[in-house]
Amino acid sequence: FIPWCDTVKKTMLLEGFPEEKMTTVYTGLDTDLFKPVDRDAALLKEFDVPAGDMVILYVGKLATWKGVQMLPYAAKALLGRGYKAFTFLIAGKGAQFDNMQKVIKEAGIQRHFRYAGFVPYMEMQRLYSSADIFVMPSFPTMLTQEQFGMALVEAMACKLPVVASATGSIPEVVGDVGLTFTPGDFFGFAGKIALLMDNGALRKELGEKGRQRVLAHFDAKKNALKIYGIYEKALG
Repeated sequence: FIPWCDTVKKTMLLEGFPEEKMTTVYTGLDTDLFKPVDRDAALLKEFDVPAGDMVILYVGKLATWKGVQMLPYAAKALLGRGYKAFTFLIAGKGAQFDNMQKVIKEAGIQRHFRYAGFVPYMEMQRLYSSADIFVMPSFPTMLTQEQFGMALVEAMACKLPVVASATGSIPEVVGDVGLTFTPGDFFGFAGKIALLMDNGALRKELGEKGRQRVLAHFDAKKNALKIYGIYEKALG
């Protein structure tokens, strides 16, 4: 058995899988495709992001367990702290889109949200590199927690500092190169975002460390060789 992270491995141990027959190999990505490029001003203009705004990017399904309901409340909390020049750029589709828009409209914060919808995979590098902060506010349910968070790895590969909830595999994936908060705590969520908004040096430091973490642990070529070695050993 090859679990894709140690958090999954621990769950498999609880289910009775023999530890001696398990070797963790992280899910990998193409680090040549996902790497930092210059900020794409034309792309941000396409999505009508106000010039000069701090761009806070969310990528993923618009579902309750992804925590998208946290985004409007985090925006309100940031406004309450006095921040005005920021935009949450939302990339993805899902069942909560209409509900999220309703909350945003009722709160009167439409100016701080833009929607990219579905973005082709080969265009994601441009999107990550055009943002300032990446967020993943996933929320645990009775049946599931975040199993990996591939978008986190993609963002870190592009040197984008990340803020994510401490649920499921997220703390393992992020390690010490990102900021985490208690799931559901939108004040804590906003506080971590504000910390990065205020500190360009910290954004750069975490971005650099994130890229190095990806190269060390989530490189698809390296991890494919690890899997090959496991099969080679198993087949004798």
